[in-house]
Amino acid sequence: MTLIATSNTVFFARKLQRSGVRVILLGKKERTRKFPDGEMYVRLSFFKDRKVLVLHSGSPNPNDGLVELEMILSILKNDGKEVSVFFTYFPYGMQDKDRSGEANAAQEIIKKLIKYYHVREIFVVDPHFSGKKWVNKYPVKILSAFSLLKAEATKKFKDLVFISADEGSKKRTGLPGFTKKRLSINNVKLLAPFSIKRKLKGKNVAIVDDLIETGTTLVEAYKACKKAGAKKIIAAATHGVVPEGVNKIRKTFDDIYITNSIRTAEGNVSIIPLILGIIK
Repeated sequence: MTLIATSNTVFFARKLQRSGVRVILLGKKERTRKFPDGEMYVRLSFFKDRKVLVLHSGSPNPNDGLVELEMILSILKNDGKEVSVFFTYFPYGMQDKDRSGEANAAQEIIKKLIKYYHVREIFVVDPHFSGKKWVNKYPVKILSAFSLLKAEATKKFKDLVFISADEGSKKRTGLPGFTKKRLSINNVKLLAPFSIKRKLKGKNVAIVDDLIETGTTLVEAYKACKKAGAKKIIAAATHGVVPEGVNKIRKTFDDIYITNSIRTAEGNVSIIPLILGIIK
């Protein structure tokens, strides 16, 4: 199998090469670039392998990233390759509901990859749409980074109590946690049953979430844990999407663990084992 790394995942590709994976780097100037008007250009050299895994992150620059991804898939489709796609972070993943007047962007992207580009299988790390019924229509495999986050956090904090930031996190991890009521984009209210509050008193606590954008939910969860008597409080999140939100979490919590699904300075937990698990 040959792995093709898009521009947003070149840093992964170099590490995978050291593990013996055959990688084509699309971050090189001669293979992908922008024209002066902002349009994308992609060129792939011929290679013999029939099976291909395209590695892509939907951040930063989600729109350019999707154009680049579609160009790659078009080339591979025309060349008769058997293609799978691995999303370290799925773009437009929060637009995942079937509601009148809205596009279920996550489903439409997946549908297009499967139906038009003939992608055989899609792998996604902790997407917002995990657990949605429509996902079962497609050959999508959802991978969890929780075990990687937990392993890294417990190296420093041996007696951590892990809880979920909200209902979505509860569904993904199976951990007990808060119930969230969103009042506005920057204002949420969190509720926790007494049984959870009782577990937090005098304990080191890790609050688990899938992504950090504004950071509002995790900050409110921090306040609730502090009020319940927790000692050290750390954040453990898969995707550090918005730098301002990540910075807010870094300043608030005693420690922070984020995967490198998106390349950030704070990405201190590698998801390379998840990628290698698919390749090997």
